[in-house]
Parts: sequence; C-alpha cells; structure tokens
Amino acid sequence: MKNILILTLLAFGIVSCLNSNRTEENQRLTEEQKNEEKGQLTKEQRQAKVKELENQFADKYSSESTSKEETSSGNKEYDEIIANNELWGKWIIQLSFAGSSDSYPYEIYRKGNIYTGVCFPDGVFMVEKLIKQGTRFRVLNDRHGEYYMVDDNMQMTLFDKYGELASSGWTATKQ
Repeated sequence: MKNILILTLLAFGIVSCLNSNRTEENQRLTEEQKNEEKGQLTKEQRQAKVKELENQFADKYSSESTSKEETSSGNKEYDEIIANNELWGKWIIQLSFAGSSDSYPYEIYRKGNIYTGVCFPDGVFMVEKLIKQGTRFRVLNDRHGEYYMVDDNMQMTLFDKYGELASSGWTATKQ
C-alpha cells in the first residue's frame, strides 16, 4: 500500500511538471501568435532580421563589392559609364551657405532614353538614375524629391520637393 501511495505521488509530481512545461510552452506560443497578429517580431526573429540587414549592408558597401581596379579615371564604374554612354551635360554644383562654400562636378550621361547622373560630392563617386520629363530630370528613388531643370541653353536649376534650392545656397554652373 505504501508503495502504491509513493508511486501515485511520484506519478502526480511527474504529471504536474509535464503540465507546467506544457503551460509555459502554450504561453510562449500564445505570445508569439499575439506578436505575429500585431506584426511584431519575436526576439529570435528580430535578431535574424538584424543579421540579414547587416549582411545586405556588408554586401552592398564592402570593399570587395566596390571596384579598386586601376582605370584611366581611377574608377571602373565611372569609366564604364563614359565608355557606354554619351555625355549630355556637365556642371559644377556649388553650395554656398553661411560664409562657407563647397562644390563638386555633376554630369548627365545618355544612352537612348536612359539618363544617368554622375557626381563626386566630397570625392565620393555617386550614380543617380534619372527620369527625363521634358526639361525636368527627376532623381529616381530619392526620398527628398530632388530634381533638376535644364533649359535649352543647358542652364541647370536644382529643386527638391519644397521648391527651388537656390535660396538655400545651391547653384549649378554649366561647364
């Protein structure tokens, strides 16, 4: 009888532990379901997402992905644009603000109906895909709404989503 009582208590203890583990697991699953419904990520999902974004950033901006091969200009991508496109226009973009001044070259290249803007602000090579709409060149996927207007005399005026940028000190001089 004593053995049966001990076995019963032991079985009850094991079942209680199992139920406790199941309850914790159910609570965790319920939390994950609630977070999923709210569009929130679990800690593991957040960590995985951060790792994925870090990898994407590293792939895009690693030294391996940028060309270090010596070319006539010192930049392989720029040389390819020059070789495969027609120079449409060339300007010096200048920012004069509060007594200081900074400038950099800006060029637009054309291949058929495809326009590419090339600039070197602070010595960093940048490429912009441009959409030509009459005299307006809109910078594709630009979050500031930047665009340029180039008249028949090749005079360029700079704009963003708020309007002309000359009042903020930005000018373009034809080369």
